[in-house]
Amino acid sequence: MESWYVLTVLAIGVAIVIGGVLLFRLHAFLALIIAALTVSALTTPVARERAAIVAAGVEVVAIDPARGTVTVAAGEDTQLATDPAYLIVRQAETGAPIVDVGRLRIASTAAADDSSRTLVVDSEYWGTMVDARPGDFLVTAPERRAAAATARRSVGVRVAEDFGDTCAKIAILIAMASIIGKCLLDSGAADRIVRSALRVVGERGAPGAFVGSGFVLAIPVFFDTVFYLMIPLGKAKRMRTGKSYLFYVLAICAGGTMAHSLVPPTPGPLFMAGELGVDLGLMIIGGCIAGIFASFSGYLYARWANRTWDIPLR
Repeated sequence: MESWYVLTVLAIGVAIVIGGVLLFRLHAFLALIIAALTVSALTTPVARERAAIVAAGVEVVAIDPARGTVTVAAGEDTQLATDPAYLIVRQAETGAPIVDVGRLRIASTAAADDSSRTLVVDSEYWGTMVDARPGDFLVTAPERRAAAATARRSVGVRVAEDFGDTCAKIAILIAMASIIGKCLLDSGAADRIVRSALRVVGERGAPGAFVGSGFVLAIPVFFDTVFYLMIPLGKAKRMRTGKSYLFYVLAICAGGTMAHSLVPPTPGPLFMAGELGVDLGLMIIGGCIAGIFASFSGYLYARWANRTWDIPLR
């Protein structure tokens, strides 16, 4: 699929989510479902079939008839069996149907390097793969049928199944994080964390305390809950000092949004860790490091904005 089409569909989905929440005041979940249905409807059957084949199969990198070998792009965890005959499939051009161009059976395999593997092809199959070329994909017959079935699924079925698959992967972790967050809130521990940080840094360091507390609390607690918890403290601090209300509000946002966006077990980063195959521990460490720098950037912006605009406490 052309990259411009992919970016256009992505932009439409993002616009639906942002527009639905900000303009039409829809619940975020409802806006996301509408965006998912729209994006699914705009994705062509051929594109869905190709995506399934790319996910399940391995790409042909090189063919050497003299040696009777085929080199494929495959990592260490790629499983290539010698029993089934693989189908060689190709999409001749963007938007064109995916067609079978040959078959092969693997006699033996050997790792070429970290990103590819050399397959020794059973000699009796060379006559069936004369049209094969680099860029084709190897898939088993069941994978080929599954990809074709994926292309025929309706919009609602695809969204429901993918939503269910996502929930199966991350729902338990999100639920446990929500329980921890609820315990923090109802026990008063979350409020204690913020107030303790304010006592340590003092009045002048209150924005920094809001950034740090928001970041820590937004890891197990959803950002909207953190915001509603901390905003009364920001208002109280403004009434006490008589200034810097915008600084306090943006500091809360800078810490909370970065942790919520980058550090598992919040849903977004947890889902990305699963999709990209990133170790969850490494995702937490990397998210914290990136989030600290991003939160500090937000703190600097909040400081500048506070000097630029005087936002009154209503």
